[in-house]
Amino acid sequence: MCAAFDAPTIERMRYLTIVASLLLVTTGCTGGSGNRPAPKTDATAAWRAFVACARANGKPAWPDPVVDTDSGQATFPETPGFNPKAEFEAVRDACGHELDTLPPQANPLARPVVGPSELQMKLRDAQCMRDNGVPEWPDPGADGYYHGFDGIPGYNTDPAVTQRVNAARNVCDPLRGR
Repeated sequence: MCAAFDAPTIERMRYLTIVASLLLVTTGCTGGSGNRPAPKTDATAAWRAFVACARANGKPAWPDPVVDTDSGQATFPETPGFNPKAEFEAVRDACGHELDTLPPQANPLARPVVGPSELQMKLRDAQCMRDNGVPEWPDPGADGYYHGFDGIPGYNTDPAVTQRVNAARNVCDPLRGR
């Protein structure tokens, strides 16, 4: 026995066939996008560009990166006088953009976004430090991070400065839940 279809049913079937065909073409016939690998960043190129920028911005001895192509992370051979953490901070503003194409877990300069409430807390904390004996304590930048602030001169080397900063922290830390 043959089933009879009316004109609207035939049009719906035609429409569904077209949609299914388009889905197969756009997913590469894999059954869905979940089976396709995510496009990879050229991590090696990003790291090389970063190192070239670092060298051009006052760090000529920056060693060449050794890049894990699966994770995008780089390591650097031990080099006398090369402290990766300090060196990264020294070129963050000038060269950090070179690493923007890396996944966050591979970018040592990636910073979480500071939300408005956290920024307000940081501003209150900075004011608290100033109000409690550390007038040179700066406000964080608009992004919530301190730029160009290497700490209070004399902290941990001058007992009077260390005592002054620690006394302010004893007052201000509880206000931020520490």
